[in-house]
Amino acid sequence: MVAQELKPWVLVMSSAHWERLQSHHFPGDHDEHGSVLICGVMESSRERRLLVRDVVLALDGQHYVPGTRGYRALTGAFVSEQIGRCADEKLAYLAVHNHLGGDSVAFSGPDLASHERGYPALLDITEGGPVGALVITERAVAGDIWELRGRAEVSKTVVIGANRRIFYPRRADVPAAVDAMYDRQARLFGSAGQQLLQSSRIGVIGAGGAGSLIGQALYHLGAGEVVVVDDDHAEDSNRPRIVGSRPSDVGRNLLGRAKVAMARRLARATNPNVRFVGLVANVAHPKVAEQLRNVDALFLAADSMQARHVFNALCHQYLIPGFQVGAKAKVDEHGRIEDAFAVSRYVGPGGSCLWCCGLISATRLQDEALSPEVRAGIEYVQGVKEPSVITMNMMSSSFALNDFLFMFTGLHTTNDLGHRRYDFLDRNPVSEVPLPCRASCRECTQRYGQGDRARLPVMLVDGRPRCGIKRALDDLSVRLMRRR
Repeated sequence: MVAQELKPWVLVMSSAHWERLQSHHFPGDHDEHGSVLICGVMESSRERRLLVRDVVLALDGQHYVPGTRGYRALTGAFVSEQIGRCADEKLAYLAVHNHLGGDSVAFSGPDLASHERGYPALLDITEGGPVGALVITERAVAGDIWELRGRAEVSKTVVIGANRRIFYPRRADVPAAVDAMYDRQARLFGSAGQQLLQSSRIGVIGAGGAGSLIGQALYHLGAGEVVVVDDDHAEDSNRPRIVGSRPSDVGRNLLGRAKVAMARRLARATNPNVRFVGLVANVAHPKVAEQLRNVDALFLAADSMQARHVFNALCHQYLIPGFQVGAKAKVDEHGRIEDAFAVSRYVGPGGSCLWCCGLISATRLQDEALSPEVRAGIEYVQGVKEPSVITMNMMSSSFALNDFLFMFTGLHTTNDLGHRRYDFLDRNPVSEVPLPCRASCRECTQRYGQGDRARLPVMLVDGRPRCGIKRALDDLSVRLMRRR
């Protein structure tokens, strides 16, 4: 294989998988142990990610034995079983062993020699891999990843849980001082936390009541890039809930101004440095979903079943921390308020699945695909609009944004990833325990960590529907608005 420097990989895994790996490799005996990671793959122009789908532990003395050219090695039978699985499922193979150490780690000479001997054959078996190895300490991770085009490093490892943690091959540089404009919030998040926000790419599905609030907060916080998706336009009935809306936004060429255009204007006025990507399109369009594969966090502020379905799939398939927000006020047949609440739900690695929690209706999903009227009226109850005000959206958006911020900057003191709900009528804030993911669920357990090796539930380009979703747009209807 011709040596070629390739773009590095980012390894992403759940905190549960990280703890499983650490417990096996560092049981307190100060010895070396082995395991294998089964990974999905995500490749984009921004970043390449290896998504840990499974951790397979090698038993000492059975799968991990004294080596002939090195200290220890995985047995041929164990490697053959795991590489066969990766070949069958079109997934990546990573062998793992540990070194004793602290904030820095690197492969030894014998380690690299073993890669040279074995990985070309593994590439052949998997028809191009990638395949490779990791060496870990308790606070550092290094990787040597082999592909048909050459070799690449693992630049960092991202562990997603109540606190998002990042591990590097070498001790990270001390962050530079932040812009004075962000001094007060950097006193909470630290310089590293503020720089993390400025390097992040955040997706927001929905630019209406809750979505415009989320976008506004992200622009103010100094997020580096924000991708906003919405195919709707401003109307007199929704403009009071959209942050930054103007009376002139309604009634332009029969339709109001696109909500995404209003979000772009708000971003420009709030923070000239934010990179804004606006997609005037249905989130179920394949080009839109492709734009959201490589975000660092994803917010869902749209209430259609289509949006929930695609959002849920993105979070589990690409290991993206997701936050679904909503606010509802239910009325009875006489117009009396029966219930009023705001909710924020964490979805993704270590969190819940909207299908397993019963928050996606297959019937309504099918109705949306077959009937535009049902899709337009999804917020109606028996033909009557439900009440909705901006202050209720503020509550749900605040829950989600603060969970996102404290997760990404590592300030949580809890492992709780439950749902947050506030009942307005009795002024009762509660934390809900979501239903566990089912092993048989195709939309979380089976889709989990597959990355580009699985298909998202989006519309086919040739117009044929998939997964109960009808095509609503053709390729030319996705309008991309970029600004730096």
